[in-house]
Amino acid sequence: MGTTTGGVLGGVAGLLAGLGALTIPGLGPIVAAGPLAAALTGAVGGGLVGGLVDMGIPQERSQFYEGKVREGKILAVVDAESDKVDSAARSMRDFGASDVETH
Repeated sequence: MGTTTGGVLGGVAGLLAGLGALTIPGLGPIVAAGPLAAALTGAVGGGLVGGLVDMGIPQERSQFYEGKVREGKILAVVDAESDKVDSAARSMRDFGASDVETH
């Protein structure tokens, strides 16, 4: 049984309910919950790219996400069981998320 991580940029107002928002100085808001929030908390000192790469997101995409967050976009990362990934991605799109990817 594996997990897949999806990174999402965009207007995810519906997704924000029940999630914690982290603010990383120099970057801005990051939406995360549970173990993901703990993993990304390390990004405050070590950079967002490093935190995302540690979670299995490729370096190039991590840099893309960091750039978007610097532009004021919101990054939401969801860690889901393999059989739930499509449903989670669909829900994010339904709530207006853009750049939905799975890694």
